[in-house]
Amino acid sequence: MNFISNDDLKLFITDGDLQTLTGGDTTLLDKAENLAVEEMKSYVAVRYDTDALFVNPLREPLKSILMDIMLWHLHANISPDHIPELRKERYDAAMKWLEKLAGGEINPDFPVKEDKEGTPLRYGSGKKFNHYY
Repeated sequence: MNFISNDDLKLFITDGDLQTLTGGDTTLLDKAENLAVEEMKSYVAVRYDTDALFVNPLREPLKSILMDIMLWHLHANISPDHIPELRKERYDAAMKWLEKLAGGEINPDFPVKEDKEGTPLRYGSGKKFNHYY
């Protein structure tokens, strides 16, 4: 895993439960982390520089959100209809936080995306039609 360590995960899930979710396959953890990171980037990229933001070590608020999303995906991988209520609540809270972040309601000290100079902007209208016969 790139951003999350096993010690980080111990705050959110016991070793036994994690073993049950992954079946001992650590590649599932990597896949779940990558999926969660891409999901987070889709929200964060609206306002923030994702290349500067998603570096190791990951900032604590993002790390917590990442683990919530990651664990939700691991549970959904095993039994999508029987995800524990705690995981659903934490996933929903994480999504709301990301939506607020993207909408500008939350303004943490994250690296803001810089506007590119010379971005083409076209305005005006098309050629006027004259329908005189």
